[in-house]
Amino acid sequence: MLLIPESSRIDAGKYELTLENSAGKKSADIHVRVLDSPGPPLNLKPIKIDKESITLQWEMPLIDGGAKITNYVIEKRESTRKAFATAVTNCPHTSIRIGDLGEGCEYYFRVSAENEYGIGEAVETTDPIRASQAPTPPESIIPTDVTKSSVSLAWTKPKHDGGSRITGYVLEAQKKGTDQWAHVTTVKAMDFTVKNLNENEEYIFRVMAVNHSGRSAPRESKPIAVKDSTSLPEFDLRGVCQKIVIAKAGDDIKVEIPVMGRPRPTISWQKDGAALKLTQRTNVETTAATVVLSINECNRADSGVYTMTGKNIVGSVIDNITVKVHDVPGPPKGPIKIVEISRTYCVFPVSDGGNEYDGGFKITGYTVEKKELPAGRWIRANFTNIIETTFTVSGLTQDASYEFRVIARNSAGAVSVPSDPSDPIICKDDIIEPRIMVDAIFKDVVLLKAGESFKLDADIAGQPTPSMVWTKNGKEIENTMKLDVKFTELTTTLTNKDSVRSDGGEFVLTATNVGGFAKHIFNVKVLDRPGPPVGPLKVSDLLFPN
Repeated sequence: MLLIPESSRIDAGKYELTLENSAGKKSADIHVRVLDSPGPPLNLKPIKIDKESITLQWEMPLIDGGAKITNYVIEKRESTRKAFATAVTNCPHTSIRIGDLGEGCEYYFRVSAENEYGIGEAVETTDPIRASQAPTPPESIIPTDVTKSSVSLAWTKPKHDGGSRITGYVLEAQKKGTDQWAHVTTVKAMDFTVKNLNENEEYIFRVMAVNHSGRSAPRESKPIAVKDSTSLPEFDLRGVCQKIVIAKAGDDIKVEIPVMGRPRPTISWQKDGAALKLTQRTNVETTAATVVLSINECNRADSGVYTMTGKNIVGSVIDNITVKVHDVPGPPKGPIKIVEISRTYCVFPVSDGGNEYDGGFKITGYTVEKKELPAGRWIRANFTNIIETTFTVSGLTQDASYEFRVIARNSAGAVSVPSDPSDPIICKDDIIEPRIMVDAIFKDVVLLKAGESFKLDADIAGQPTPSMVWTKNGKEIENTMKLDVKFTELTTTLTNKDSVRSDGGEFVLTATNVGGFAKHIFNVKVLDRPGPPVGPLKVSDLLFPN
């Protein structure tokens, strides 16, 4: 009798019972199934890695716990943490993609099988796995020296390492006109001299960056003729769009520019026509293949034209890049001068021609703010972007006191600090004596023929808005079927139809406000046939013929 107390999954399996006596021996197999959760899965490993996900694969456990395995539970933890977190709770297959990982971060994973009796023991990755991908190609590859049997090459780092440290570079060569690439070397440095080349042959070289996830795509050189030669310096600015570098204030600027020329040129720098001053923030560096301009925590003073001069025995070459540091614009120039005040509005220029600084972008508009004194807060006074040079603030309260200020906005959406506030104003009408303005034709007599119409019009100015009245022969003119008088706030017209001689005369327009009055006389003459002689007819000095 075989007794196994407190059996577990490891007790499952095939048991062999053997009976033996003098007559012989007999064996029998007994298969024991222990109903339990499964054992650990086997051969857990990554099969695909990129910068934000890792795909895992494993095999089913040897011990299924006496029941079909229906699910797998996957957990993960960053290598810098101690606790695992559940990543996937429902996985019926033996592979899974774990996404939303941090690029360049390392993770441990463990997988547990599940059957109807529970979740079993987990299998764990022995080493951390980094979420990364193959790097981008090196930015450039250029020859730094050429002889009749060798080519010295240098290249720049990839823009992106794929989330994993670059472990080296693979260099290959191809004779121009052939399709076959030959392995030259694998190096950790970013330069190499290829020797034992055929004189006067042309070669193309390519370099690939390598990290733990694989090789980058290749970066190829231009065809290079193997011979003793010299050439002018040349700056490769293809990587600097339109030769302009744009950065926000506070950012670090680093511009790496490939430099060619044989022999290797010396490089000097200028900014805005003067020698570039090197400081703790501003520095230049020359590598085997490039020149590097670095500006830490840039500010608006770093904006300008940076000029590079390359010199060797062949000659010199000058090129430049423009650095634009984008910042908030300066406040509009002040002080704000109110040019017109009434009891409900005021008018002032929003800018007198510019800002102290536009922030590297064109000024596209202004915002006006108002504050009611003495204890009000600043509130916006305009509802649309102001692009005009003057602005009218309406909706003010009569006899209230206000201050105003202006904020500039540029095309990048950055806004300035507010301008200095205006001097306080009190909303009441300025008193301006009325003025009447008429066309030159109304300063002389207006002549017309009987049956024609005439129209008299004038523009009025004054503050407060003047009242207007038309009179003739000392009496105020009223509208009739043929005569019509119209008024707007600052204009007036008088129209007369089918004129007759009696419609002529002096038409007086008077404009009046508290500041005084103005008057203009329109002289109108209607030309017609003479009227009948004035009667009665008197006869005198009669003569009788003889």
